[in-house]
Amino acid sequence: MATDKRSAAELDWVPYYALTEAERAAVPAYCGGDYRVPNYLLSAPSITLDNPAAVHVSAKTSESFLEKGATLHGDVEVWQGNFFLRGDWATLDRKNEQAELKGNILLRAPVFTLTGEQVRYDMNQDYFSITGADYLYHANKMRGSAEVVESTGTEHLAIQNGYFTTCPPDNNDWALEAASIDLDRKEGFGVAKHAVFRIKDIPVAYFPYFSFPIDDRRKTGFLYPSIGTSNAGTGMYLSTPYYLNLAPNYDATIAPQYMHGRGLLTEIEGRYLNRFSYTEMSLGYIYEDDEFARSFPSKKGERWAFGFNQQAGLPYGFSSSIEVKAISDDDYLSDLNRTLNIEEQTHLNRQWQVESQGDRWHLYGTLQGYQTIDDTIAEVDKPYARLPEISFEFVDSEAELDYRLDSMYAFFYRDNDELQGADRVNGQRLWLSPSVSLPMREEWGFWKTAVRLDQTDYLLDDQEADVDDHLSRTVPFVSMDSGLFFDRTLRIGGESFSQSLEPRLFYVYSPHKDQSDYPDFDTDLKSFRFNQLFQEDRFSGQDRVGDNNRLTVAVTSRFSELANGIQRASISLGQIYYFEDRRVDLKGRGTDVRTDSLIAGEAVIEPNDWMALRIGGLWDARNDNTTEGSTRLQVHSPDYEYVLNIGHRYLEGELEQSDISAIVPIGDQVALFGRWFYELADSRTIGTVAGLEYSSCCWRVQVLNHSYLTSDQEVDNRLLLRFELSRLSGLTSGSWAGIDAAINGFSEREERMN
Repeated sequence: MATDKRSAAELDWVPYYALTEAERAAVPAYCGGDYRVPNYLLSAPSITLDNPAAVHVSAKTSESFLEKGATLHGDVEVWQGNFFLRGDWATLDRKNEQAELKGNILLRAPVFTLTGEQVRYDMNQDYFSITGADYLYHANKMRGSAEVVESTGTEHLAIQNGYFTTCPPDNNDWALEAASIDLDRKEGFGVAKHAVFRIKDIPVAYFPYFSFPIDDRRKTGFLYPSIGTSNAGTGMYLSTPYYLNLAPNYDATIAPQYMHGRGLLTEIEGRYLNRFSYTEMSLGYIYEDDEFARSFPSKKGERWAFGFNQQAGLPYGFSSSIEVKAISDDDYLSDLNRTLNIEEQTHLNRQWQVESQGDRWHLYGTLQGYQTIDDTIAEVDKPYARLPEISFEFVDSEAELDYRLDSMYAFFYRDNDELQGADRVNGQRLWLSPSVSLPMREEWGFWKTAVRLDQTDYLLDDQEADVDDHLSRTVPFVSMDSGLFFDRTLRIGGESFSQSLEPRLFYVYSPHKDQSDYPDFDTDLKSFRFNQLFQEDRFSGQDRVGDNNRLTVAVTSRFSELANGIQRASISLGQIYYFEDRRVDLKGRGTDVRTDSLIAGEAVIEPNDWMALRIGGLWDARNDNTTEGSTRLQVHSPDYEYVLNIGHRYLEGELEQSDISAIVPIGDQVALFGRWFYELADSRTIGTVAGLEYSSCCWRVQVLNHSYLTSDQEVDNRLLLRFELSRLSGLTSGSWAGIDAAINGFSEREERMN
């Protein structure tokens, strides 16, 4: 066998052009290639495969010394199970079952490859010690060299006075050099002691102790730090999150961060999983926020935030869902929260819901309140708490007729000390809505006739003197829904499609009921969209019941691939024709004398798997103008390397906004990504995210600028920096955790890159 002077990494490295198509798909072209685990067992003697404990030794020449051992020369090979060792010459100690090989050492096992000058091998203990070693750990593409590498079996590798990197051969962009490095494959992590981190052979950091993962399992240790600046009175900040893998079913992340001008903010997040529940809890705390204390001398600088989420199973088929959010002051999120949200929150939810369901019924109870954190919201506009809300639904559709019962009891409360008149009302509401319908469906169409009763009763507190505390309302509904299905086959661009034409008529009647004395606990006028054409009521909630005598006329056309049934496009248009004026109102909204509605339309077009266009809008045929429109386009490459999102929203007389985000590679290793949210009516930017990324085969750096318009109409700017080493961590925290929501398609790109 010819002598090969290459290092372990060079032996198993395959140039990019020589990789298979599947291998090329798993590695970027700029890496220049990838490692391939050779099938060295093809040349193994059959005796070692049949009997892993057996040892097979071969060489060109040998000298035997009876029971003591032997000396072998020329292409010495030692096989034991799936373990292979090769050298220029060797001595065998039969008594102790040990071997010592020298010259051009090559050692192979299923998970690593080593080369070196000399090796001692204990056949009983599966132990080896190799000097002058180069090694390659295939599990995470880690390579390096060392004075000595030792191992017992294939689960543990001890490296003395060496280094490791995940960069390709002949490229040490970064390396961790240490007095000792232990790789524990069984536990999935490595430990380096007295380690120096080098970039291009330049020492940049020293770690007396450094632990790191060597596979996808979670491991206690530092995550990537977040470095950035902000103009929100903080200047520069640095966060060094630390992950605690406390047990297989619970863990925590502690993220202390120093914020210049404010102080030390500590954030803690814990997660717990058992067979009954999953729980997340988070806490943010700063003992003394210097900037906050200066801005608000009457307030203390101590600030905090708390979050709790839990999904749990309860006895007797019940389940529980809890969400609690709280902050010390209204400005906490805008000052200290580091997510990439462009839109600001106005309320924090606090809710506990318990539910259970069977084949025909669904029962759930809710306790819900809010913390309003926008000081521009008036007391009268703050939402009611539900203490509690209990809902029950029952459906029976096994006979020709479908029976349904919807019901809800709720007690509504809010602080009314600063309110007057009807706005002071708190109270109880009971809502019952039984219905019966006759559905009929055939291949060519459907018909459904339904009758429903809407019954609501109130017991009110703090009601005005001239209004009863007990109010009751009964409103019947009659509706008819029908449609036809037509389809044909056609060819578009050489492909065969099935096109459907689906006309639909929907009629609903409910009489007028005066509701001017009724409170408004949770009701609003629904936004008019295409799907509302087929809803019985124009109000959400149960405090108003609309009067109806109207007919909806609509049509939908769908285009589906004939070969597989995948829908590629749907286009819908519809309009309501009113036979009576609408008289029921909610705070001056909801009444109308017009005999026809705006024309509502929506379209979803997906010509392939990498493009999607969604359009919705309202058109006033009388005045020949668009009153509302929404357009969203996403185009991406199959691997999400290229992503483009374009959105536009228009509401006549109120707003016109554009929302553009993209990920654009500039060459193989540089990418730009960003988002621009712009208000066209006021000619101002609402928020931006702009980033630059550089990727090599073994590291990546990202720089990001985030700005958004606060409720005080000020622009908050933040600059963030992240540096990643390939295959040494996998968790994201802080500001970077929100970029998936900021740029649609970013998370899919990250999954494919990792």
